[in-house]
Amino acid sequence: MDEHRDPMDGITVTQDEEDPYGWVISLTEGASLIGMLDQTRATIAQGGTPRVELAAGDATRLKRALETLVNADLAWVDVRIASHE
Repeated sequence: MDEHRDPMDGITVTQDEEDPYGWVISLTEGASLIGMLDQTRATIAQGGTPRVELAAGDATRLKRALETLVNADLAWVDVRIASHE
């Protein structure tokens, strides 16, 4: 892992079209899970409702992303698997 990598690489944050207080945190396959966690916490701290969208791909990586949220007491966050076909 590159120690100098920006934790926001591969992560985009956009307004949720379904929720006026919501923000969609989208991750590409190579995105940092620490960046995901940081952005999710920042959204909550600012009074927003986070929704995490994970790129469909490696099942092990998806499992790690879900475990990261659960271990951070964020199991309640809306998580969706996005297939970009």
